[in-house]
Amino acid sequence: MLGFSHIFGVNPRIVRQLTVFVPTRDANQQPVDYNKWTMLTLDFLTETFEKATLVSPGMGLWKEETSADVEVEAIYLIQAYMPDEDLEMKLGDLKQFLVRMGHSLNQKAIGFLINDQYYELPVI
Repeated sequence: MLGFSHIFGVNPRIVRQLTVFVPTRDANQQPVDYNKWTMLTLDFLTETFEKATLVSPGMGLWKEETSADVEVEAIYLIQAYMPDEDLEMKLGDLKQFLVRMGHSLNQKAIGFLINDQYYELPVI
């Protein structure tokens, strides 16, 4: 690992990166109130982990299991960084929030990343 402490004059912190994917359509491809849930996610992550960032609107593409059709959907990516112990202490709260978002937005699952590991939390 490259050491940049001597250049910047600060020591790095070891943190986990959490990325939450906020969908813009429901399981039936109908539009949802993603603005509300983008703000709720930012608020939840800030309250829970002290900081959160709306990284960017993005675009997701995937194939449905039952057909060869490619689905396209705009998504919002929200990130938060925290030490391992903070994430471990708040996993229950995070799961509860993601399930609530999934139910409210009529999703089959909510996608999120912890570092480089992708999860789909079933909610229906």
